[in-house]
Amino acid sequence: MNFTENEFNRGVKYGIEKSAKEIEELKRRVAILELKDMPLHPLHERKWIEEAINNGYSFISIECRGTGRSTVQALKGIAWLIENPGKELKVEDHHGTTAANRNLLGMMRNMVVRMELKHIHFNLGDNTAIFENRERRS
Repeated sequence: MNFTENEFNRGVKYGIEKSAKEIEELKRRVAILELKDMPLHPLHERKWIEEAINNGYSFISIECRGTGRSTVQALKGIAWLIENPGKELKVEDHHGTTAANRNLLGMMRNMVVRMELKHIHFNLGDNTAIFENRERRS
């Protein structure tokens, strides 16, 4: 049987795509097996873990995703600001990435807006927050 170059390339491409899909499915199954004996956060359920894996979350993010740690950090940060007027807080999330730090700052800002708190100011440039009355004249 003689193949043209296009037919051969189509077959190779199909084989590569099929192999990639099989590899991804195997990774998903292995991840589920690895998580089977992992101690779960009290808020997590096995079904939630399988859905997270199916949605492409990494093993590391599944362990800490949806546990409320960032929410607690945001609330503690707001409380610290109010308890320490005029002192600047560098906002750093437990994940330790720039994106996570920005998300935490955004979460804190949203909480402040929803609670209608006054005088808490956020600086997106250096990821800091401060509690001070900027309306008061010196």
